[in-house]
Amino acid sequence: MRLRDLEPGDVDAVVRRVRDALADDHAHNPLISPEIDTATLAASLRATRESCLVAEEGDAIVGHLYGVVLAGSDGRNAWTGPDGWSGASEVASRLREAAHERWRASGVRAHHAWVRDDPTTIAAWLTQGYRVMDVRGLLALGASDEGGLELCRRSDVALALHFDALIDAANDESPPRGRARRTRRQALHELLEDPDTTQYVFERDGMALAQCIAFALEPTRATPLRTLHLSAVAVEPAARRQGLARGLVEAVLIEGASQGFTHAQVTWRPNNEAASHLWRAMGFRPTYAHLVAML
Repeated sequence: MRLRDLEPGDVDAVVRRVRDALADDHAHNPLISPEIDTATLAASLRATRESCLVAEEGDAIVGHLYGVVLAGSDGRNAWTGPDGWSGASEVASRLREAAHERWRASGVRAHHAWVRDDPTTIAAWLTQGYRVMDVRGLLALGASDEGGLELCRRSDVALALHFDALIDAANDESPPRGRARRTRRQALHELLEDPDTTQYVFERDGMALAQCIAFALEPTRATPLRTLHLSAVAVEPAARRQGLARGLVEAVLIEGASQGFTHAQVTWRPNNEAASHLWRAMGFRPTYAHLVAML
């Protein structure tokens, strides 16, 4: 088996591999969308060939690994989406080894990848130093009667930062400081300024007790077209165990369905037992896991 950079003549074969991989993911979990714009994917691969490695046996492409390098507040990281890799376990392992060596040489600090939530598939990545950061879950929305909590709509960055700190604590993470905190504040400011984003808040006696930030997802492979993303769901400690999180989410989902969304998506940390229990109890089914390996 030979590993090399993607060449123009390989593009159609890689596109077919991505199409077949998404179809296989859909067969294992019908919530995963198998829809793919092959022309757009092919054009993207041709424009960024330097980001893709392929594995070749004889005249056949038997695997690929695509990783785009992005600079963030924590340095340069390589990112691989659900459509960014293919190949049998040994092939995929060899591709990761080669990519790691290349990324390390160029100063990349970590590799992030979205992998189908399948124990056997994830186990192969864990043997190479990856760990599970987040789980992505989807829920199909149906018609529903009006119900849930009565919510307020806000655009309050300070309030969002307050609830973010509660989420950090639930995830056993230290709150960001200095530059990282300023980066998060700016990101929340930009998010809440987006007209497609809504900050839902449940209030009692003028006090904000629970929050959910929701927005329409941009079209992405493996995700249904009309998907509402729910994030930053948190409840004040003194108001917990009163059903507020579930009532808040139910109200947001009802409104989302009335706006034409067909699915809702969430992500949660595996070590956040409250979040994991909430989303699974509400019917969200894991689709992909976000894995990361420090290089």
